[in-house]
Amino acid sequence: MTRRKPAEEKLHQTKETLSAILQAAPVAIVSLDPDGNVRLWSKGAEELFGWTEQELLGRPYPLVPENPHSHELWRRALQGEVFKGVSVRRRKKDGAMVDAALSTAPLRNSKGQITGSVGVLVDVTRWNQLEAQFLQAQKMEAVGRLTGEIAHDFNNLLTGMMGFTQLALDKTDPTAPSYADLQELHKLMQRAARLTSQLLLVSRKEAPRRSRVNLNALAQNISGLLKNLVGEKIDLVFEAGSEIGNVWAEPSQLEQVIMNLVLNARDAMTEGGRLTIETHPVRILPGYDENSFAVPVGSYVVLAVTDTGCGMDQATAARIFEPFFTTKTAGKGTGLGLSVVYTIVQQHEGFIKVYSEPGDGTTFKIYLPRMEKRGAMQSSSVSEKIAMPQGNETILVVEDEDAVRLLVERILQGLGYKVMASSSTEEAKTTIEGYPGKVDLVLSDVIMPGEDVHGFLRDLSVRHPSLKVLYMSGYAEKAMAAKLAGAAFLPKPFAPSVLAHKIREVLEAPQDES
Repeated sequence: MTRRKPAEEKLHQTKETLSAILQAAPVAIVSLDPDGNVRLWSKGAEELFGWTEQELLGRPYPLVPENPHSHELWRRALQGEVFKGVSVRRRKKDGAMVDAALSTAPLRNSKGQITGSVGVLVDVTRWNQLEAQFLQAQKMEAVGRLTGEIAHDFNNLLTGMMGFTQLALDKTDPTAPSYADLQELHKLMQRAARLTSQLLLVSRKEAPRRSRVNLNALAQNISGLLKNLVGEKIDLVFEAGSEIGNVWAEPSQLEQVIMNLVLNARDAMTEGGRLTIETHPVRILPGYDENSFAVPVGSYVVLAVTDTGCGMDQATAARIFEPFFTTKTAGKGTGLGLSVVYTIVQQHEGFIKVYSEPGDGTTFKIYLPRMEKRGAMQSSSVSEKIAMPQGNETILVVEDEDAVRLLVERILQGLGYKVMASSSTEEAKTTIEGYPGKVDLVLSDVIMPGEDVHGFLRDLSVRHPSLKVLYMSGYAEKAMAAKLAGAAFLPKPFAPSVLAHKIREVLEAPQDES
């Protein structure tokens, strides 16, 4: 056996090491000659892009899309320029596109002449998706804080306006001309309240009140409403999947998701078209197209809404879930519909994906976790009584908004309660300590400028153990969780009848539940 010379042995070891690196590297390593033909094709390149080494050696590099940017990078690489982590898009054998970070270096012969280049491509598709989700979540959180503040202040105004309008309606003869005007005014304020509730939905964090929901049954229940929404020019089709199981969800919120998506699709099909709502079960397994699919492993029920409308480009699709972003003309949309959809899906631990191309329509796919062995909660709804319950207890109202304080005072006095009202905690402290009788309940706003409302009420409850507390606020309940400490809560705006029923509910509750 001929023994290799030291130089030959070193060269052999170097080749073996490079070969092992090419086999083991989890990234794509590619070498091209000056004409763009493949000289080297690593195992990682084969796994990422789908072509084998035998298919490509000596043949043109097939990955580069036809665009000026890619050709310019290649020209500069052949001039000896080195790139580190340049963001590029490359084509796979099946036609799918991959986001990659490209690093290159030139190859030179013994005379220093460039004879080609070596490129290393790292797949960053999933990273980009996760980064986009993170940025979207940050954006939603920031906008959510802003909308929460706006909605809180607006809810205070709406509470007063709606309440006084209702009181005026109750005292007006239905045959009087002003009665119809008051009714229209009240309807407009109810629309404003619904808009405010959408703002709060974007900002709030509380878990929905859930029950066992079958998406097929839920969609069928609102099918008549959906047909009215889309009109006669659009063919609405519902394709129900079999054995989809159930999801753990708040039915009214899922109905809102479907309606918002249907309305969005309708507006994209001004000339008519086909709108398909379909459901089917799916199980995401490890390795399930992970390069382009950012949904965790598990069982899901998919709700897909597909239209044949105008579609969207990538720039528009990247912004559709932003609150107040809209492509509609002024006055034609609030820009809240899809952001509400996004928020609801997030709150249900679900995921939403969008597929769209200009001129080729749009598909929204929502993945909701499928119930496995989880039990169902019994949901119930109680119809509100027409007559408002009355009482004779003593109630202290603490509210800094004059209109709301006056409204609540008038409603409660009209129901037979003895009412004391304060615009600050200091005034409330003086009032209750100087009152000779028993105060049964304190109805207080959660937040008032510069005052620790919760601390005041906590100290008050220590001195008056039998005192009941009912909080009210234009903020969402979850946002107030730390301050509420399990106390009863009444969201603004509220109708007089809602206030009346809530007051009785708190007053009649056992002391340890208040």
